[in-house]
Amino acid sequence: SRRHVHAALSCGAGKSLSFLLPTVVGALATSLCSRRSSCCLVVLPYKFLVTHHTASATEMILSSLGLWVTSLVGGDIGRFTLPDVFAMEDLLPELVFVSLDAMGAILRFHFEHFQDLCHKGAISRIYVDELHTILLEPFRSNYEHLRRLGSLGCAITTLSATVPEVFLPHIFRYIGCNTKEFDVIK
Repeated sequence: SRRHVHAALSCGAGKSLSFLLPTVVGALATSLCSRRSSCCLVVLPYKFLVTHHTASATEMILSSLGLWVTSLVGGDIGRFTLPDVFAMEDLLPELVFVSLDAMGAILRFHFEHFQDLCHKGAISRIYVDELHTILLEPFRSNYEHLRRLGSLGCAITTLSATVPEVFLPHIFRYIGCNTKEFDVIK
């Protein structure tokens, strides 16, 4: 669905399944149709979470289904260097874990390319995990680049167990989304 979603689920309630299951189901469905599945991006605030989620997803998904799971951190993306994994829109990974620094660089230096990938359906959804860190770590300059996230034209799912509901409309506007486009799941 094109609608944005916020999942306010407690720790251990299955927030990670919100990006793992659609990736697997989407890949299986498109393999039956002999076409390439779309890519999901998962933005994580810390590199250790990128490493952890990539390893876990690779173990769960890649080994059993042969899906392409990869990760990007800030040093992988520069003003003139688009990562190879995004160079060919018909050969994108099914799941990419992206550090906040890498997503900041994408939105700062390669916005039009990623907007084009979203509009063509090559990137189907962007997940922002640990959304509460936007409130807790305002000193991190890469959060500023997330203001363009809603302009990519891609469905967004935000995940956090600890954001008070009263702050959600402000955060949705901060990342460039209309608050009326979000469904909240508790």
